[in-house]
Amino acid sequence: MMGCHGMTGAETGWAEAVATTLAPLLTVAVVIAVAILVLRNTALTTLATPTVRHRQSPPPVVDGPIEMLKERYARGEVDHGEFERRLDVLMRNREEWPRQTAPSPRGTR
Repeated sequence: MMGCHGMTGAETGWAEAVATTLAPLLTVAVVIAVAILVLRNTALTTLATPTVRHRQSPPPVVDGPIEMLKERYARGEVDHGEFERRLDVLMRNREEWPRQTAPSPRGTR
């Protein structure tokens, strides 16, 4: 019954017993559930994401010195002044470049 100070000891005994028993069990259950979710998401992400070397495309096939120079300029390996100087040298010496021929089909000579 209700006294002037609230519930009596007999009325709160069962509630305390349930709370003190369930609180640690619920805490352990929540920790286990969070751990399972984190591990599952990590495993799925790791398996679904290919490694960096598989995602990178191979370098483009570049034929000819001018194309190679353009690629280096585009990647920032040479600045504009260096690009202009090297392009000028290449344009003056174009006749000395080796001639590239298309590969012959297999089986023919």
